[in-house]
Amino acid sequence: MVAATSYSISRALDLTTQLYGAPYGPAGVPSSGEKGQALGPANSVSIVLGLERMAAMADYLNQTWYAESYREQALLTRTAIETLLWNSTGGFYAATLGAPGYDLMDIAQVLLAGIGSDDRRAQFTAKLAALKVPAGYSNGTRFADTPIVVDPYYESFLLEGLAVANQTSLAQDLLDRTWAPMVRRDVNYTSGYWEYIVRSASHVHLANYTCSIC
Repeated sequence: MVAATSYSISRALDLTTQLYGAPYGPAGVPSSGEKGQALGPANSVSIVLGLERMAAMADYLNQTWYAESYREQALLTRTAIETLLWNSTGGFYAATLGAPGYDLMDIAQVLLAGIGSDDRRAQFTAKLAALKVPAGYSNGTRFADTPIVVDPYYESFLLEGLAVANQTSLAQDLLDRTWAPMVRRDVNYTSGYWEYIVRSASHVHLANYTCSIC
């Protein structure tokens, strides 16, 4: 696990920013993540949470040096997200450096990791209101020129983030809007997982997705 963590950091860490994705890193790693979300909250928080859990395991095994190293790197990246990605005018954490908007996963990850102050997280969470559609929340504002998509996979992260943030009303509303229709037999009984929902101005299109591991 130590070897895998070290390899991941060496391949993905952007040394200049301390964010993850490193599209121009020394190892030549291409932009990574959903929709090329390198150097943004979604990818960076995943690494932060992994490092902090590795630190907890290292503590348990009395591996003090590893625990301190992992926590130090996690703190550097937390600070980078806070200082480089916060848009004080818009009240959100940008999807990547210089991005004009944010994605749903950015909100979810910020809540999951407790990034920033209570006030900033509250401002960012309030952005959900603008993304609300009948089936849940749309994908975000960074890709405003693309079709509106509601992805239950992303929303599963948001659901956990809302629970962590004690936003129980929003969490319940999300369950009711996105997942409740999937278990009503008169609506869907294919055993498929609704991977996405595309909403146009005139209708809502529900797409079933079935796979062997769902």
